[in-house]
Amino acid sequence: MADAFILVTVLLTIAVCVAIMMIALLRPAMRRYCGSCAVLTLWWILPLGIVAVLIPKHAPLRSLEPPVVVQSIAMPVAKSAPSARGAITWKEAAMLAWLLGAIATAAWLGVRQTQYLRTIALGVGRRGVLPTGTGPAVVGAIRPRLALPSDFGSRFSPLERKLILLHEAIHMRRRDGIANLGMSVLLVLQWFNPALHWASRAMCRDQECACDALVVARHPLALRSYAGALLKSLPDLQYLPLVCRWQAYHPTVERIGMLKQHLETRTRTRLAATLLLTGGVLASMVVYASRPVVVLPGNAATSETTYRVGMVLYRDGMAISRPVVLTMANKQFSIVVGPDAGASSVYRYGINMVASPRSEGIAIDGEIEVGEDRAIVARPRLVVAAGKQSSIEYHPDGGSAMRLELVVEPINAVEIEQMKNRGKQ
Repeated sequence: MADAFILVTVLLTIAVCVAIMMIALLRPAMRRYCGSCAVLTLWWILPLGIVAVLIPKHAPLRSLEPPVVVQSIAMPVAKSAPSARGAITWKEAAMLAWLLGAIATAAWLGVRQTQYLRTIALGVGRRGVLPTGTGPAVVGAIRPRLALPSDFGSRFSPLERKLILLHEAIHMRRRDGIANLGMSVLLVLQWFNPALHWASRAMCRDQECACDALVVARHPLALRSYAGALLKSLPDLQYLPLVCRWQAYHPTVERIGMLKQHLETRTRTRLAATLLLTGGVLASMVVYASRPVVVLPGNAATSETTYRVGMVLYRDGMAISRPVVLTMANKQFSIVVGPDAGASSVYRYGINMVASPRSEGIAIDGEIEVGEDRAIVARPRLVVAAGKQSSIEYHPDGGSAMRLELVVEPINAVEIEQMKNRGKQ
């Protein structure tokens, strides 16, 4: 589980950082030549990149009739060092640190959202009432609602009110709250990624500028009134996960200065958005096709799964053999370890095992044989986690103690070839 978590986290971080870097590089030129609405389309690169990287690729597994013994080395060597059991690994520590950070980030966003919602009083219909001096806002993702300040009618002129309501209606029609919700989920999952914290605010700024562009395009003669409406509310720069606010995330002077650039043609904006989405989809397909096959430890296995079984056989604490076996699920494999030179044949061991996929892990059914007469001394049955070490011990009366340590993990066709090549060398 820890290995799968590390791999997914690394892939997700790479996808997010590359996508944000592309967006940051393209934003200035896209805004200058294609307009703010086309800039907002750039943010589709982020989910497309994540999907292209995280969709699993499955490699065909090669059929193995008898199990293949890749390596079997007799090793009457020094006594094995005791293994540290119960100690937390760095991967498990990383999982714990991520979990604590994700919980803290989710709590921080939740507290911010709750505090803002408490400032909204009930109004007529589904509209909320905000404190005096604040700006209008669209609150919520699935069922967004409009909240207006209590002095909305007195502070803004009729034309300004019309323009502001159009601005907020665009937010609701475009469902910007859902995009902000998705960004908030990414922030929880990638709380350690500074690029994503920049992106969350940049996307909100682009949402506001895209709304400005549409409002100005529909009412080009009301540019002065629209700029005046922007100046009548102080900006609030804090990030809220499910709020699209009239006066937030963007310096007021810069936003007013960009209004003149919003007199853009719809044809140019649509053409840029179409080309951008087409290029993004094609790039995502290329990334997916060029990705190497990755098999996550602990994935659900089937009867066609190939397992790598690494074993270490100890006699009286001495490692005497380290076989590595490739076997298909539900197929029996056998390993025989003969006696050392000059030793009694009682030290002959036979190991017969079958690995089977289970919902809770990998089931191991085995038989342990000892001596030339192949007497079965144990029939162990256990369920192990992929990639985790397990052990079986046999202590005969007055005889030599035997311990078998094994690690079972699913592998793909590429790893099978690599192991076979190493075994031939």
